[in-house]
Amino acid sequence: MATNSVNNFVNALRGGGARANQFRVSFPALEGSSGQMEFFCRGAQIPAVTMGEVTIPYRGRQIFLPGDRTYDAWTVTIFNDTGFSVRGALERWQNEIQNIGW
Repeated sequence: MATNSVNNFVNALRGGGARANQFRVSFPALEGSSGQMEFFCRGAQIPAVTMGEVTIPYRGRQIFLPGDRTYDAWTVTIFNDTGFSVRGALERWQNEIQNIGW
């Protein structure tokens, strides 16, 4: 009896419910492109931010002001296609951001 009610519940969900193995990630596309870049991945998270501090002497005291902002690495597992279009788009995006001269 309980198995039947679980099956009815799962069948009532649209598309079988959320799947734990596919997530859609989207972020703004390159300059001059319209829309957003989207791809499917197994998992992703927003990287942590570390805020440095700068010590400034002021009237015999030490004042601490915000310094450089450092981001941790972004780890993601992407479902790619046979033409590697997602990889190519991400490489172009990185070159636009960093402009390392390649």
